[in-house]
Amino acid sequence: MNASTLHMAQLAPAASDRLPMRQKVGFGLGAFLDMWGHWLYPSLAFHVFNIFLGVAPGLISTVQMVKIFIDAGSDAVFGWISDN
Repeated sequence: MNASTLHMAQLAPAASDRLPMRQKVGFGLGAFLDMWGHWLYPSLAFHVFNIFLGVAPGLISTVQMVKIFIDAGSDAVFGWISDN
């Protein structure tokens, strides 16, 4: 049996397997923190420091790069600590 011979009723999940809208919205709200905490701040920080405070773009990029490397290293260290 292949996908072309299956009926649509067999492919669709049962109504009891579907998530309620309230639970979908709850899962979606979890991404709100990810967007504000990890995406919006770094993208705005560059403009604030460069345009309003007059900091050189190379310095801003270097500081953000160092922050990312420190975060990558600390994630590995604290992951190892929590596992052991």
